[in-house]
Amino acid sequence: MKTVKLYWSNICILHKYEKDYLDKITDILSKKGINLEVTYFGIGFPYKLNEYLKKDDSVIPDIIVSTDLEVYEDKNIFGKFSENLYDLSKYFEIKEEIKCSNMCFDETLLPFLVIPLVFSYNNNCDGKVSSIEDIIINNTSTVIGGVNNSGAKSIVKAIWSKYGKESVEKFLSNSSIVNMPIQAFNEIKLGSNKLAITPSVYAKRADDKTLFMTYPSDGAIALPSYICANTSIDEEIMIEVIRSIISKDFCDFFVKSASLLPCIIDTKDDELVKCNDYKFLYPDKNWLDSVSSDEFFELYNKYV
Repeated sequence: MKTVKLYWSNICILHKYEKDYLDKITDILSKKGINLEVTYFGIGFPYKLNEYLKKDDSVIPDIIVSTDLEVYEDKNIFGKFSENLYDLSKYFEIKEEIKCSNMCFDETLLPFLVIPLVFSYNNNCDGKVSSIEDIIINNTSTVIGGVNNSGAKSIVKAIWSKYGKESVEKFLSNSSIVNMPIQAFNEIKLGSNKLAITPSVYAKRADDKTLFMTYPSDGAIALPSYICANTSIDEEIMIEVIRSIISKDFCDFFVKSASLLPCIIDTKDDELVKCNDYKFLYPDKNWLDSVSSDEFFELYNKYV
């Protein structure tokens, strides 16, 4: 029996389904001689994955599935294990629209799912909101959620990468950051704020009477989930485990239940993303290489 350690820090709103699914996968793999040990991180668990991996005594697993983007974007964390990863782009095919995007900044990271972040707004907002650039130029008051996770950080990084440091500071000076993305949506729903950037699963609750949704013309901000695999496990076992995880049924479930976009080829598309030509904002590789975690948090923490 070969043991494979999997660290899972994925979509919190679907955690029960994810856990039930992984329990089934564990049973299936055990019959093939693979002992899959899953450790969960994030909301409801003792550690965020990035916080755990920062620890000097942290154990690097065989496979990581995570929307905790600091794991991959903070060089101090990613550098602990990045040199011993499989080039997953050689083994698994993703959709062409994703392959051509900034989300493919490292061939060892397999984009699995994308959470699109779009506009939610109410009647108090002055007209239709069309782009991220517009809200920066017009100093539009905006609420965003996920202050201590990748929700808010992904928004800040995407804007900084696309429009520059001065623009993101201008954006943040006119923004409020709440604990969770659902709270940002609820502030719009209750009329406490005019405009929010929220996951599309919440924004789609718009009734076009008091609540509205717009896909930013410069692109929905992408919050991706990535998979990486350590060469500590045999190639055949790595392929077997990851193929089991990224099954078509599992990927398609995320579209139906949470309006996410699966990145794996031959899986369903979210219609909102498809109708907007898969346009996303995500930091480019040059930005990720040039802006250190310390520089990012120096700016970010000024506005938290």
